[in-house]
Amino acid sequence: MAIGITTLDFYSILIDRGYFKDLKSVCELGSQEVVVRNWEDFASRVPQVEPLVEGFDPSNRQTIAAKFFYEKLGFELYKCIDTDESPDALVFDLNKSFKETYGYSQQFDLVTNHGTSEHCFHQYQCFSNIHDLCKVGELMIHCLPFQGALNHGFYNYHASFFMWLAAANNYQLLSLVVTEANVTSLIPYSDYIVRSLVTCSQEHRLIFVAFQKLDDIEFRVPYDGQYLSNTVSPGAIVSEYRAYQKSSSDYINRGNQLVESGQIEEAIFEYQQAIITNIYAWNGYILMGVALQKLGQLDEAIDSYRKAILYHPKSLSPRSRTATAGETRGGNGKLQAGDRPDPP
Repeated sequence: MAIGITTLDFYSILIDRGYFKDLKSVCELGSQEVVVRNWEDFASRVPQVEPLVEGFDPSNRQTIAAKFFYEKLGFELYKCIDTDESPDALVFDLNKSFKETYGYSQQFDLVTNHGTSEHCFHQYQCFSNIHDLCKVGELMIHCLPFQGALNHGFYNYHASFFMWLAAANNYQLLSLVVTEANVTSLIPYSDYIVRSLVTCSQEHRLIFVAFQKLDDIEFRVPYDGQYLSNTVSPGAIVSEYRAYQKSSSDYINRGNQLVESGQIEEAIFEYQQAIITNIYAWNGYILMGVALQKLGQLDEAIDSYRKAILYHPKSLSPRSRTATAGETRGGNGKLQAGDRPDPP
């Protein structure tokens, strides 16, 4: 398992936003190494690690132990969890509870999952262990297969998996990005971007997620958000999940508050979470379209309105807004049948 150049790019984003400030301890799932082809390019991503590259020859396939990488970033305590008995490794089975099986309860400022959990069959236990390893108020980072990677492990991961995980456990989503084809560069996740991706089993893409753990609570199992929100008369089981899991309306309400305070980009991030949590939240698509239109992102706005039409075809509002956005963009040439409101 390795920390590659796109992981460095993701770390740079988080460092620039101040999320790594004052982090002193890290625990990684899997014994990691830093592996890149161009060490100068690597050093330019995170200036603090430049001294590490001196004397390294990538032609000899040399690597940097993750422990030394984190030390250059200011971390004072490094641990990893693996079954290979690597230095600094805690030899634990991710399929078992660390607390119950090993009596281990230490917590860390940063917990990372760089290409490890997909090799663990017991997903509940694996993510419960990650939850328990992280201190309240601190960070969890996941870098996992999103598309392709056939037979690489047990699982690939969707954005909805992480949104439902966050909704059930009150995590704050800090960043959500995916890689271009064959892991070349990072792009912010959005419904519009993902639908434009060419689906090919041979194209390997990763998903990067950063969470902040907000509460000192036991790990809670997520429920599929689209059924949590759309069940009209929920039984006892669904009601149990509704009692603690955030719904799409929670993210929409937060987005509306941000719009009122003029924080449009932050509001779009909340609306995006709403529609990942529940793809049928048609009002979330409308609100996101309005916010995108305010920023002049007309193609994305029109796409969002069309999704609202798809999930709520009788509503006139998204049709009217689609037509208006299309005319603002420069004529009706690209508008589709049904984009305009039906005549009265």
